Amino acid sequence: MFTQNLKKHCNLEFSASRMYLAVSIAASQAGWFGLSKWCVGEAQDEIKHGNRILGLIRDVYGEEMNIKDKAMLTPETEDLEELLKILLSGEIEVADSITKLLSEVDCLAMEDILNLSIVQRGSILKLRDLVKQANAAAGDICALQAIDKNLETYYVIGCPEL
Repeated sequence: MFTQNLKKHCNLEFSASRMYLAVSIAASQAGWFGLSKWCVGEAQDEIKHGNRILGLIRDVYGEEMNIKDKAMLTPETEDLEELLKILLSGEIEVADSITKLLSEVDCLAMEDILNLSIVQRGSILKLRDLVKQANAAAGDICALQAIDKNLETYYVIGCPEL
């Protein structure tokens, strides 16, 4: 059962990458270039996470899997807060999957799943903070642009990897 849930989680990581790319496109179209760049970096991180899990499935458990990526349409909103909420919702789905894995994990994958959990918690905390900032800045274009600019800086500096 654990490897089946690990495979589901692997697919969620790859789907999260597509989610970030879809939001990146919407953010760019709306003029939120900092968010757009940040999302590209996050998409790359999600692919790394998926590849790491895929490696566990193949190399540690000796199984193969099919990638079943769910389709992600580009959001039609230009609202910075709404775009961030889309990302937060997707990350919460990934976190729920990690929680399930933690309840079933064996010693072969414990370190990898714990590391993934720590990275995931950081992502959720960052997005929750961004949603709060965007909510507080509602209607203040200068404040919203400052949030967007900070995201670009965060992307350039980089964030911790799994």
